[in-house]
Amino acid sequence: MKKHFVMVGIILILMFQMSACGSTNFSEEISEKTGVDVSGGKEVTVSDTHGGFHGDGTTYVVLEFSSDKLEEDIKNNEKWSRLPLDKGAETLAYGTRKETDDTIEIFGPYMTDDKGNGLMTKVENGYYFLFNKQNGKTGMTREEIANASSLNVILAIYDTDTQRLYFCEEDT
Repeated sequence: MKKHFVMVGIILILMFQMSACGSTNFSEEISEKTGVDVSGGKEVTVSDTHGGFHGDGTTYVVLEFSSDKLEEDIKNNEKWSRLPLDKGAETLAYGTRKETDDTIEIFGPYMTDDKGNGLMTKVENGYYFLFNKQNGKTGMTREEIANASSLNVILAIYDTDTQRLYFCEEDT
């Protein structure tokens, strides 16, 4: 009987340790992907639907900061750009329209929840980071986005007014 309790105890300990292996440290992941240290941020919102077919899904994280350190890091990082968003980033986050004499084309938004609602909050003042994981380059045009057979992109927007970072990674 004593052996039985010891074995059950060992199994429970192993199960507890193994369950911790699957947890994600989003701050570490975001820091690595955006090139700025976000470890000082407090998680406000976290959603991750990755794990589907071929790892497709959307990761959406909002972090809130209490100091200007992140803003200083972003200012010194050449991969980040000052707002307003370029047309590619705007298309991903909020959607855009292209009007000609006889047509109106609507593009996006592409970063949406499961109901098709845009995830990214409109930000007036701040910085953004857009990375195309398929070609390893920063930035994309609206046309590249519209013509892509799949999207594997990261868009992060830092709001200097609220000290919030909105991070979205889309893999289709």
